[in-house]
Amino acid sequence: MLSTASAINATLYGGGRTSYLIAKLGELPGSFEKRIKNGYEGMVIVGLLSIIFALSFDLDNISVAGSLGFLLVFALVNFANFKLYKETASSRWLSGFAALLCIAAVLVLIGYNALHTPQSLVSSLLVILTVVLFELFYRRLRDGDRPMSRFMDKRLEREETRQDKI
Repeated sequence: MLSTASAINATLYGGGRTSYLIAKLGELPGSFEKRIKNGYEGMVIVGLLSIIFALSFDLDNISVAGSLGFLLVFALVNFANFKLYKETASSRWLSGFAALLCIAAVLVLIGYNALHTPQSLVSSLLVILTVVLFELFYRRLRDGDRPMSRFMDKRLEREETRQDKI
């Protein structure tokens, strides 16, 4: 329970302003740029979704879904670094190996739970389907005149520096 509570807490407070900042930099539809009061609406939405999820599934299902989600994200981040190794000045092979290990861990997690607690995979499937549906919805909302930046870190740094000077 502590691990799950910690993950929810990190998601709430670590990602509270993330959608606002990403929208501000042109990575999300313009409607996400609008701040309501102090910009805490993202945290409230994630909090409400977390409560609904916590009440809908037992702790085992939530932990499997969380583990699967984190492993998939880690695999994708490592794969992205594998592809962008020149720009990130990193070891291509280390990133590729890490991505493969993450995928192997996903397969082990799915295999183990398919044998021992197949019902725990239902929540994982629901999370993945929700993310895919959100992505499709997001693509429809995407403003055509807001190009995706190649590397957000530099733009974020410039934008935040500019805001500090104002």
